[in-house]
Amino acid sequence: MLSSVLFSGVLLVLVGADQCPGGRCDVCSEQEVLCPDGKRCCPEGHLCSSDGRSCIKTAVVPCSDTEVCPDNYTCCKDGSDKWTCCPLPQAVCCPDRNHCCPAQYRCDEQSTSCIKGDSVMSWFPKLPAALRMDAGLQVALRDVRCDEQTSCKDGQTCCRTSPTTWGCCPSPEAVCCSDMKHCCPNGYTCLEGGQCSLKTRRLRWFNWGDEKLI
Repeated sequence: MLSSVLFSGVLLVLVGADQCPGGRCDVCSEQEVLCPDGKRCCPEGHLCSSDGRSCIKTAVVPCSDTEVCPDNYTCCKDGSDKWTCCPLPQAVCCPDRNHCCPAQYRCDEQSTSCIKGDSVMSWFPKLPAALRMDAGLQVALRDVRCDEQTSCKDGQTCCRTSPTTWGCCPSPEAVCCSDMKHCCPNGYTCLEGGQCSLKTRRLRWFNWGDEKLI
């Protein structure tokens, strides 16, 4: 019987781990993953729980055999050649190895911005990748709480979309615009016409992401 739980923003589906004959898994099938205890196998697309009793199906992006990022994030390497998570899907990893930009944008190191034609936005900081274990996911993939029932992903900001509902701005510590539809990066001001202003610099508003029920 399957059971599921919303765990740090990742939907985990638990199934029983198959114990290997004689207590050893010399070889799991091609569709299975060997658990760290060497005694159990889990189906493809699942992680072994730390107690070895269950297999966890996760909505994550694999960076390596041992590290993952949340769903709709992108794996990027940092300056120490370690995996980090950009809070954007199919993002561009910037050469400085500390930031990232949305898909089809380019990283501009001089202005620390993401550029696509006339569109300019601040680049995004990255987050540490999580270990491929349920305990590691619990530590690394923290949510941003909006209220007792809703939350956004780590690296996002909760903004009101109405007096009773929330949206997720894809930028940390962002400014929520008064139209309740858009947001701007930290330090910017919302202007009419869908722009964010920082002194002489301007960029387009961010659109909302989806909030999540806890």
